[in-house]
Amino acid sequence: MQTSTIVLCCLLLAPGNSKLMSLIPATVGQAGISGNNSGGIKGLREYPGFMVDVTLSEKARKSLLDRKETLRAFGYYSGSPKPGALKKYISDEGDIGLGNFDVEFPVGGSGRIAKVMIKRDAFEQTDKKIPMLLVNVVSGRKSSKDNLLDCGIFEDKLDKIPSGHIPISCKLIRE
Repeated sequence: MQTSTIVLCCLLLAPGNSKLMSLIPATVGQAGISGNNSGGIKGLREYPGFMVDVTLSEKARKSLLDRKETLRAFGYYSGSPKPGALKKYISDEGDIGLGNFDVEFPVGGSGRIAKVMIKRDAFEQTDKKIPMLLVNVVSGRKSSKDNLLDCGIFEDKLDKIPSGHIPISCKLIRE
């Protein structure tokens, strides 16, 4: 198995290898998990970053490379609503969306996100505990309209990321 590490934000990706649909900028910062209300970008709450380590089966790695395929990671930050939270912030699933990302990268690509930025106004409607993070990985759909990969997911609190790394294993759907 080969391990690829990916960036989950825009400012640290090589041009042409990323697509960001997010409110989550990357800047240089220190490791550790705790929120920061001071400084930063107005309207955003800052948390330290993390890495996502994608491990592909040998068949998946070979197939993706042969097909000139890419990988895509996408994620969602959320929190639990506080009592009396404004309804406009509460999703159909009953949580409060704090931000999201969608990044495309080459097989074998690597990078690091230094800080996570979440929407401060939405965070104010949560119970103000550590936000939840859901991360998925799929094929980039360059060679097929369908996803080619069967990947695990990560779903836990931001402070539960083991040593700042999220491991996700993938194989071909047909494996």
